[in-house]
Amino acid sequence: MADIEVIPANQLTIDQHVERIRNALDRARSAIFDLVDTIKSAHDQLGGDVFQSELAERLGMSASTLSRWLQIGNSQFLIAQQSRLPSTFSSLYDLTRLEKIYVEQYGPTEAERRLVKLLEDGKVSPTSERSDIQALLKSIDDRLKKKAKKEREQRIIDLAGRNELPASEKVSLSDLLEQGSIFRTFVAVPPRELLSKWGDDGILEIDIADQFPVANLRAPSMSEVVTCFISIPANQIDAGLKILGAFGFTYRDMFIPNIKGNGLTLIKSESITLHGERGIGKTPPLTSIASSGLDDLLSFAEEAGAGPHLLLFDTTERTSWTCLINQ
Repeated sequence: MADIEVIPANQLTIDQHVERIRNALDRARSAIFDLVDTIKSAHDQLGGDVFQSELAERLGMSASTLSRWLQIGNSQFLIAQQSRLPSTFSSLYDLTRLEKIYVEQYGPTEAERRLVKLLEDGKVSPTSERSDIQALLKSIDDRLKKKAKKEREQRIIDLAGRNELPASEKVSLSDLLEQGSIFRTFVAVPPRELLSKWGDDGILEIDIADQFPVANLRAPSMSEVVTCFISIPANQIDAGLKILGAFGFTYRDMFIPNIKGNGLTLIKSESITLHGERGIGKTPPLTSIASSGLDDLLSFAEEAGAGPHLLLFDTTERTSWTCLINQ
């Protein structure tokens, strides 16, 4: 006689537990989208200024987090497909990032088709975790980087007729691109508001490269290394590395405040300088920068890299530098 499973009183079978958990997930998903709807309604009625300041403060929520909830609410695709999506804030927000990339690359109609196909193929489902969505983001980001690299390589091949801009000019990026100017040493001092904007998780390297195509100003790196230094606060290092990559440079090393002693010291908002290169370079002839001041950084960059020199987001009276005005 076959064994018969006996379920103790007041206990559930595994099938019953599965059903209860699925029902709870459905309720959680419904609650998430109820929250999304109320946040979007608050934004529509109160306006952006009150939404970002007073409402965020009253809720005890950062303005950036509140803005991410709003981005979920503004996605017609997510709202329409909510029953087929994960029920966590982080996964839903990452899906808005994926949707943004698709729209920018393929247009709204094709973007929606591709997103629906992800659902149909099971690549996005109610059980998807944030790591699954981030893997999709990384995959498309890698493809776009390869595409951008090929385009840059083609532009380098076409550089034969480019001109080097006279020093001491203060110009816009559009001017430099139009004139076909090229540089071999770059120094960038991004303002805090730009670091905050570009440091956001929703902004990818490819987004910065599209908005601010400094990579198109690099001289060919086949025969001579092209160098970049970026001065930032230590607590913005993630944004600095993203900018360095978006400008088309590979991170090499960094310069930090001169700290005496053998122990480790915490640095927070102190100024640091990231060093990146394009091409096979060598260790800079100097191993320390006299101070975090702009003039000392420019002096160091002149020693470390060849001209022409381009300064981004700041100005100088040094005649060997072209200054890209802050746009």
